[in-house]
Amino acid sequence: MTKQDLPNAIKTLKRRFELLRNVMSSKGKGITAAELQGSDDSGADIRTIQRDLEVMAKAGVLKVKSRGKHETPTWFLNDESPIDLNFAGGYGRAEALELSPSQLKSSRVALGIVTLYEHAQHLLHHAALADLKPIYERSRDILRKNHSLEHGWVGKVVHGTQQVQLRPAKVSSVVLHAFQTAILEGTQVRGRYRSRRSKDTKSMLLNPLGLAYQDSSIYLICQLDGDQIIRKLPLQRFETVHVLQSRRVSTPENFEPAEHVQKIHKAHGPVRLKMRINEALRERLDESETPLTENQVLTPLGTGDWMLECDYEYTQGLEWWILGHGAAIEVLEPAQLRESISSCVRQMAQAYGHLGHSA
Repeated sequence: MTKQDLPNAIKTLKRRFELLRNVMSSKGKGITAAELQGSDDSGADIRTIQRDLEVMAKAGVLKVKSRGKHETPTWFLNDESPIDLNFAGGYGRAEALELSPSQLKSSRVALGIVTLYEHAQHLLHHAALADLKPIYERSRDILRKNHSLEHGWVGKVVHGTQQVQLRPAKVSSVVLHAFQTAILEGTQVRGRYRSRRSKDTKSMLLNPLGLAYQDSSIYLICQLDGDQIIRKLPLQRFETVHVLQSRRVSTPENFEPAEHVQKIHKAHGPVRLKMRINEALRERLDESETPLTENQVLTPLGTGDWMLECDYEYTQGLEWWILGHGAAIEVLEPAQLRESISSCVRQMAQAYGHLGHSA
């Protein structure tokens, strides 16, 4: 693949990495945007270089100094950078790394990245993991190189879950990367989408607004061209995607991606939960352990059981959580939730050959 064939998002990443390396090469003296453009071989104009520098400054990697509005701004590495700049700019240097406070901070960040990556492997799609693996490997190298005590953490932080995790949906890495590029650059896409019910495929012109990673699936938050409805479409149903570089996306006013995480709501807004729980579950949900929510109230009932009251979203996930605890929970309110759990229990009893009385 030639440089011209690379996706724009990759070109941007490579250009910014080279800019960072050239700022490092100034050895603390600082460097101007014009000087950086002179050493840049990407063909980017000065405004693009300035925009890249501003993005990295906003991320905390670089800082800019200027004595006055008529003086050319000079760019430096940020001593408080969230990444290990000594390692990133080292390129295999043989000299020993000194243990500065910033390096120790970087080691803690690296430990967090290693732990997060290993814990999230069963949640993220393989294509997303492949994108993150270089950062993961670099973080492991930081832990190995910075200090023997830090090296001791590698392999000693383990992960696990008590929940059953479905295997990730089979999403094409080409499809995922195309949507990532479109979202980063704010452009439309045209894709062929397969309906789950009819199995037919159709061409769709879409305005991508974001990606939602949820459980074992990745959802595209988007609008159909000319439509105001915000939809969530699972990526595994896209067969092909073509990024339309010349078609810009207009983001809806007051759009918040977090509000569009795929959830199956059973009621509008939070409901008041009132549930009887046993002592074992009460211990697990205690505020010193893993509470259900911050506003929960636990009251002893005098029978060894407890009353749990709190405000909570009524979703399909809440029903599954309650059913997963079996007889440890009895829902008292709201009535709709109690009847839904009771109906499921009756159906389960019938399926297992126990035809008891209705609750």
